[in-house]
Amino acid sequence: RVELALQTGAVTTAFQPIVELESGRVIGVEAQPRVAMLPSRPYDAWCADAEATGLLLELELAAFQAALRALERLPADRFLEFEVSQSTVQATTFQKTIRRSAAGRLVLGTSMLSPVHHGSEDALAPLRDRGVRFSVSDAGADLGSLDHVVRLSPTFVRIDAALTDHVERDPSRHAVVATVAAWTIEAQAVP
Repeated sequence: RVELALQTGAVTTAFQPIVELESGRVIGVEAQPRVAMLPSRPYDAWCADAEATGLLLELELAAFQAALRALERLPADRFLEFEVSQSTVQATTFQKTIRRSAAGRLVLGTSMLSPVHHGSEDALAPLRDRGVRFSVSDAGADLGSLDHVVRLSPTFVRIDAALTDHVERDPSRHAVVATVAAWTIEAQAVP
């Protein structure tokens, strides 16, 4: 099925706006890959099948290229966020698809729930040097993920709902969320 989806161009993407809370202004979009084939299944299920058959890189490349085509139609002051597996973002084939002219408008995201490979932050250095930014989601889902956030030094951090649910009523959760937010702001201020 994955091969058929790739051969027929069934890999597309939808977009979710990313809004700056302070101003209410749309500052970017999050690419949400889709596979337009029946039976309809979540993209994660397609990724699991692709990984099991050795086609994860090809599937993520197809989804990324669909997202890149949309980047050309976005206003110049907006960025595109694309979540990608750590194995794919480290692949030379993937890194070569990122044109220098688009690099400064890209945010590559990874979930902290996916396996973390030691040394992955070093493999991202060439992309950082070209202006690509990084984000992590599900931060705080476990203590190991917080350590990875520190080592990866992302531009954006999405804190796991396990920490943000009822944050206004729980001083411990509030303290952790405030610390992560303060760290992220401070890390961005350092040249």
